[in-house]
Amino acid sequence: DDLPYLKCFSLTALSYCSSDTYDDMILPLFRRMLSLEELTLSIFVEERTFIDGTSLYNEILVYMPRLYMFNFWICTENMIHNSIHHLSEDDIQRTFTNIIFQQVECIVNYLYRITQLQDDVPFEHEFFIRIAWSFPLLQQLTIKNVRPQSSLSDQLNSNDNQLYSIVNYPYLISLCFENVHNDYVEQFLNDTKTHLPRLTNLTINYDQLQLVTENFTKERTRLNLIRTSHNTKSPTPPSYSAALPNKMAKPSQYIAYLPPAQPIDLSTFKGFKFVTLDGLVIETRDIDDDVSGTFEWEMCAGQEDRCMQFIQEKCVNKRTFLITSGGLGKNVVPKIHDLPQLYAIYVYCQDIVGHQQWASKFSKVRIVCSDDRVLHPQLAVDVAQANIDWGDALLNAGKRDEARAKFQKALDNLTKHAKFSDQAFINQVQKKLAECN
Repeated sequence: DDLPYLKCFSLTALSYCSSDTYDDMILPLFRRMLSLEELTLSIFVEERTFIDGTSLYNEILVYMPRLYMFNFWICTENMIHNSIHHLSEDDIQRTFTNIIFQQVECIVNYLYRITQLQDDVPFEHEFFIRIAWSFPLLQQLTIKNVRPQSSLSDQLNSNDNQLYSIVNYPYLISLCFENVHNDYVEQFLNDTKTHLPRLTNLTINYDQLQLVTENFTKERTRLNLIRTSHNTKSPTPPSYSAALPNKMAKPSQYIAYLPPAQPIDLSTFKGFKFVTLDGLVIETRDIDDDVSGTFEWEMCAGQEDRCMQFIQEKCVNKRTFLITSGGLGKNVVPKIHDLPQLYAIYVYCQDIVGHQQWASKFSKVRIVCSDDRVLHPQLAVDVAQANIDWGDALLNAGKRDEARAKFQKALDNLTKHAKFSDQAFINQVQKKLAECN
């Protein structure tokens, strides 16, 4: 139905809007406002080409004959593949020359985010320096080259060479090695050669990763791997090591261990809490089946304020696990990340690469994924670690029976997902269980 009495309307989107939402919901809504006189629109539309003056006139303004004031801030973002002609700011600006539009400013940015490097000649260190200079905002990089680097490059790579320049990729979040010589893995993982402050996703052959990192003990590869989750390519998924500090690379497919937390104080500790923030409502029943000890879920649907208030006020002295969608998490996580009661965060979304950009800035974000088969094992390990900390506190207090129950819950989660099981860590928990007897 039309809205004949509506004279003034303002729409401000607090998060990203999909192109389908814009076409199927927002535009049809505007076309019902035949008597509108003032319109304010502030919106960010993903996966859509430019919304220029011609688009605004044909899709909105022609349906509002009485409109005399239109204030707008519109941002669109779209992936362009192999485009030869790039529209300039002047190209867009010219679409607003109609007398209807009086004061309009336009900014166009082309961000080169994805690059694939493939050749049958070696890529030397200097080549990667040029890539870094040419693509300063590079976010995803795939390398294919079986040719080793030259001995001259090896000499320049010496840690003692003061003239040697470290390659810096400040925005690179995803790195993929496909059929490459070990020299290129060394080139990127060695922090004396390349600086990768935001790398969170690494795809690589497991045997190659193990070789270059000297079985995950090489000091020079720790820094660039500290935030990564892995998609290792091997015939059988290997186990991972609990001995490595913080989020150092582990020979697993996706699992990473939480850094050591503060010991639990039994005089104030009130247990665990599990919270979801998702407009589509995450199905927690499946999580309950896959992760032992996940109970008392607080379902916040898509209500950001309710979620933040609940964690701030109702989760004090608890270890809180938050599962959130990407768009909602982007708004909420920065505001509550430093709360001591917030223990771990899981971002469940379709646009993994896009949401890794903001998620990589927050240490409590455990994983960004779109698959229960990835989410549940990671959550299981994190809940296990929290139960171990609780069990340690109970054991130190002489409460052996209660400690045994916590260690058993931890063991259940560590063995529930055989694909990711770590026998060394399991042995540690079994030893703790034996101490309770």
